[in-house]
Amino acid sequence: MNETEGKLDDGYNCERCRNKGFLYTMADDGEILSSNCPDCYKARTSLRLLKNSGLENKSFENFAVKSDWQGGLLRTVKEFAADASGKWLFICGQSGCGKTHLCTAALREIIFTQNKAVRILKWVEGSRELKAAVNDDGYARAADIYKGAEVLYIDDMFKGGGSAVSNADLRLSFELLDYRYLKGLTTVISSEFSFDNILRADEAVAGRIRERAGQYLLHVKKDSNKNQRL
Repeated sequence: MNETEGKLDDGYNCERCRNKGFLYTMADDGEILSSNCPDCYKARTSLRLLKNSGLENKSFENFAVKSDWQGGLLRTVKEFAADASGKWLFICGQSGCGKTHLCTAALREIIFTQNKAVRILKWVEGSRELKAAVNDDGYARAADIYKGAEVLYIDDMFKGGGSAVSNADLRLSFELLDYRYLKGLTTVISSEFSFDNILRADEAVAGRIRERAGQYLLHVKKDSNKNQRL
């Protein structure tokens, strides 16, 4: 039964379960049991999460490079993905320049090469839900899902609050990022807010991003010509 080929077609190839996603074992009484394949369970769960978030088709291969600045971004993000363990990637600046595409491509590379469990926090929806539940009994459990994820992607951090970062957003971002900073957990962040804007809003948040991201702190200057959606 373990030798039979599976039909999963998410792009991940697992020799151990032969793309079934699970393995069979036999109990002492002869009952046949099944369990998730340890070699691909986290990767396949993460790939499903990307698909459910509408991000499954964004890869390094289909990132359009039409200018030198795009080529530079692509090379640096590829370097991050190849050596991402415990590091942070922070891409900020111009809307529509490909920040989400490159961040997602980095996640895909990490999933396929490291079999990591990824969590995605889309800031507009996710932060609203967390902030609304801050006084509820389930808040800590909900926040811990993101705080302790092996790899966390925060998409469009601080978006939705206008041109200024609210105190509630700063408190939430500090709670999430401080935990991950202390634990050395791989973190990917995109934001339309420049690093300087975040620095002016809160030095504690900016300092953690700067230290952990290092050479992978990337800023695309505001320029409507770089908005690929237009």
